[in-house]
Amino acid sequence: MKRYTGKTMLAMVFGWDNADIEDCRYQAGRTDRPVYTINEDYYCAVKIGQNPARNRDGDQWNWEKVESQFAESNGWQVWVAKV
Repeated sequence: MKRYTGKTMLAMVFGWDNADIEDCRYQAGRTDRPVYTINEDYYCAVKIGQNPARNRDGDQWNWEKVESQFAESNGWQVWVAKV
């Protein structure tokens, strides 16, 4: 089984490459997991059973699960926080 990262999983779900996703990275170091801003919403991908990212500045995000057969079949869950 191939090993994925959250960034790679989001790139594959959106049909982008890693460089495109990296350009969307939310302020590195301000979250406990990588978060990406896509179409003005925040996205995070974690392994199934893990919690989505938290902002270290205390801002609260209301994460919702994104249904993705591809991500889930590879053991990942994609989350979105709408602005």
